[in-house]
Amino acid sequence: MGNARESITGAFMTMEDLLQILTQAIFFFLAGITLFRWWRYPSRLHLDTMLVFLSMGLAFLGQDLQALFPEFSSIFTILIATALIIHPYFLLRLVKYFHPIPLWIQRLALAGLIFVLISFAFLQISPVLPLVLAIGYFAIIQGYASYIIVRGAITIKGFLGHRLRLASIGSGLLALLFIVALVLLVIIILNPSIPAPAWFNTSVQPIFALSGIGYYLGFAPPRWIKQNWQYKEFYNFVNQTARQSYNDSRLALFEKLATGALQSIGGETALVINWDASKESFTIEVQSDPPLPIESFQVPPDRVTEIWKNKQGYLAYIPQDVMSETAQWANEFGAKTMYVVPIIGALQPWGRLLIPMRYEPLFVQDDLDLLALLVTEIATSLDKASLIQELQQRQNALEVANKELESFSYSVSHDLRAPLRAINGFGQALLSKYADTLDEQGVHYLNRIKENTHQMGQLIDDLLSLSRISRREMEKDNVNLSKLAFEIDENLRAQEPERQVLFEVEEQVEGLGDADLIKIALQNLISNAWKFTSSRASASIQIGVLPKQNEGKVFFVRDNGVGFDMTYANKLFGAFQRLHSTAEFPGTGIGLAIVQRIIHRHGGKVWAEAELEKGATFYFTLGDTHEK
Repeated sequence: MGNARESITGAFMTMEDLLQILTQAIFFFLAGITLFRWWRYPSRLHLDTMLVFLSMGLAFLGQDLQALFPEFSSIFTILIATALIIHPYFLLRLVKYFHPIPLWIQRLALAGLIFVLISFAFLQISPVLPLVLAIGYFAIIQGYASYIIVRGAITIKGFLGHRLRLASIGSGLLALLFIVALVLLVIIILNPSIPAPAWFNTSVQPIFALSGIGYYLGFAPPRWIKQNWQYKEFYNFVNQTARQSYNDSRLALFEKLATGALQSIGGETALVINWDASKESFTIEVQSDPPLPIESFQVPPDRVTEIWKNKQGYLAYIPQDVMSETAQWANEFGAKTMYVVPIIGALQPWGRLLIPMRYEPLFVQDDLDLLALLVTEIATSLDKASLIQELQQRQNALEVANKELESFSYSVSHDLRAPLRAINGFGQALLSKYADTLDEQGVHYLNRIKENTHQMGQLIDDLLSLSRISRREMEKDNVNLSKLAFEIDENLRAQEPERQVLFEVEEQVEGLGDADLIKIALQNLISNAWKFTSSRASASIQIGVLPKQNEGKVFFVRDNGVGFDMTYANKLFGAFQRLHSTAEFPGTGIGLAIVQRIIHRHGGKVWAEAELEKGATFYFTLGDTHEK
């Protein structure tokens, strides 16, 4: 039984030692990193932050030195007590960077600190009184500072709020520990027979360890924790702006940026400004509540150039980094610093985001990193909106040009019919009445005129057909292409009953589209196959659909005709483009252009594969081929 008790005691002591080592390591690390930051970037803020953790680090260092050099125990005791007592005062100085501390409280805290230190150094009548004063001072000042931090953790949103919630654990636990210690000390003084409770002695080390962890996560968190906070704020911002339309105006996007930035990092207000070359100043385009009593904002020209060159935001100190006019309104407003972040897209600079602050922010780089994410999101939206607007303008211009072209083609084609009919009529009259008086060559010329006017009339009819296809409204429904193919085949056989053509059509080939337009396209494709197999003794034409493709349903019309050279495949679908002479195969060369126009109106595509003297296959899709 005794051995078991000793084992448990040894394990407890080991755990206590481990907690002490962990606590010391955390506070030494915080003291070291804040000391380095102050040395690397000297400022009042970095100095106050460093003093908070240096005081705790010195307290633990004095404890270690006291164990190593017991002969100087009294000196190290004073060092430990001084470092601990001064910690809450430094924390109070740090708190004022995100919450105003009344001047009388600051002075009272400093006076109390001096009095407690003097009592420790010179008041030797009773060692209890300095101890009560020290613990009481620590409990009151630490408690007040912790109250401010906790209130900030509750009310402040965004990045700073995440840090304060963890820092409040560190400061709050220390305040609670010393408040309990003060109460117990008063009870023991009033009734010396009451011993100090064991639970208090065993809880001191764990509380210090948890306090150190809270301080560490609040003031020097690992990168992955900071990134998680950033992503959370960015995610909230994106969700808030997710309903935005690319039709939103630039000012609407700027308002969303100003509101989101203010919620993410805090500040007095948020502005978006832009350069006005005529006034040589930045004019305010958007600002969140509360508004500032200004219409323009000036910065030194060299800083403006620096911002655009480096594309980096910075924290401007007032009045050092602004011109006198800006410094005047800033002082009236109470701003001591201001975030200045450029809003630069891939296409152009859009402006700058400004966030005036009454105090120097605690975590400048973290705020700038988060603001960079927000302005990049808005700049990307502005770029997209600009591109979409430009694309819409070009599309509108193209639609107008196409309508004018179609109208012109229709008008020209229609107006050409009358003189063409007159030419053809007079030619026919000459042949009828004066053929006997004309020689053979004269009759030949008149026949050539009739043939060419007929061909011209056919070209005009084809142009009108092409124009009508572009102008008519579409009515989509399920279309049975197999049925249409058989109807076209029947008409072609009626025109040339002597032809022997093997016509193969898959059953129930169906697609979604305008039945009349699809019939015209199919008519042109099958007619071409019929025409270009005319020289074949055993002609064959196949109509079907390929197995499931990535594009959806792919329909085809295949023949074993003369084919063509794929080198010229890019000319197939151009109006009046021909790969064979009219002497070989009659036609105007408009049929495949009509096919392409119809297929494109359905949102599909058409292409061909062929080989000379081995036939050709034309493929096409209809866009949305899912039947109703």
